[in-house]
Amino acid sequence: MEVFLIMAVPYETQNAIRNDFAVPATGWTDLNGLTTGVSGDVVLPVSCNQIEIYNNSTSDVLMRTDPGNAASQITIAAGATWIIGTPQAKNVPPRFPVGFQNVVASFQSTSGTVDLTLVSIP
Repeated sequence: MEVFLIMAVPYETQNAIRNDFAVPATGWTDLNGLTTGVSGDVVLPVSCNQIEIYNNSTSDVLMRTDPGNAASQITIAAGATWIIGTPQAKNVPPRFPVGFQNVVASFQSTSGTVDLTLVSIP
């Protein structure tokens, strides 16, 4: 008789991890892959290929893919979603690995502090 050991993998590890973060109107909040964030930074919770940003607020949010370049800036309208990256095959390394130091995007509210929802999809 053969015995198989089945190890449960949390749903979040296989599919997506969702977390909220605050974005003020003063200064830029960076999203990166560092395991310990710099004060004010948001850290990716898992290595992933796609990042979804949900603007659940009533204010628009500015997003830059290059923090120092205003030409990379777009507006995520109130109630809208923005996707960074795309799904890719499971047999290739993740596009946004935990521990990488590059900033994926930077965010700034257009009015007051707002909460965005980050979904990291492996």
